[in-house]
Amino acid sequence: MLHKDFLKLYWKQYLSLEKDLLQMDDYVTIDSKNYGCFSNNFAKIFMMACSELDSLVLKFDEIIKRDLFIEKTLPKSFPQKLDMLLYKYKNLHNMRISTKADICEINFVPFTNFTENETDGWWKDYNLVKHNRTEINSGGKYNYEKANLKNTMTALSALYLVCCLFDSYISESDAELIPESRLFTIMK
Repeated sequence: MLHKDFLKLYWKQYLSLEKDLLQMDDYVTIDSKNYGCFSNNFAKIFMMACSELDSLVLKFDEIIKRDLFIEKTLPKSFPQKLDMLLYKYKNLHNMRISTKADICEINFVPFTNFTENETDGWWKDYNLVKHNRTEINSGGKYNYEKANLKNTMTALSALYLVCCLFDSYISESDAELIPESRLFTIMK
C-alpha cells in the first residue's frame, strides 16, 4: 500500500472521526469527569472508530505477514489480528497516547489488556453496543450506554496509534508521515 492510498483510505476517515469528537466538546467537555456521558453521536464515533481499527489492523497484519514471508491465515478474532502488531511492536501494550495540551490532559494505553485470546474492556463494550445494545447489563443499564466518552476516546486513541504505526511502517521516509492530529499525540 502506498502512503497516498493510506491517507485516502484510512487517515482521512480518522480525521473525520476526530473532527466529530472535537465538535462534541461544545456539548460534553472532553474531560475525565464526563467519561460516563453517552449519546447517539458518541455511539456513531465509537462504532466507526472500532470498525476502522478492525479493518486497519487486518490490513496491517496482512502486510507484516507478507514482508516476513509468513503464510497467510485469516485471523478469526480481533485479538488474533493484533498478533503481528505485537510481534512487530513488542511494546504495543505500553504505548501511551495523550490528548493535546489545549484539551484536558488525558492519557490512554489502549492495548494494555489485549492478549492472544482476551480484549480490553472498551473492545468488549464495543461488541456489546454493536450486537446487544438493547440488553440490560448487570448494572441495570442498557449496553447502549457503553457508547460513552471514555470508550469513544479510548477507541479513537487506539485508531490514532495504529494509523501512526501503519504509516511509519509503509512510508519510505519521515517526510511522508501523516499530518498531525488535533486531538492526540504519542507519548515518548
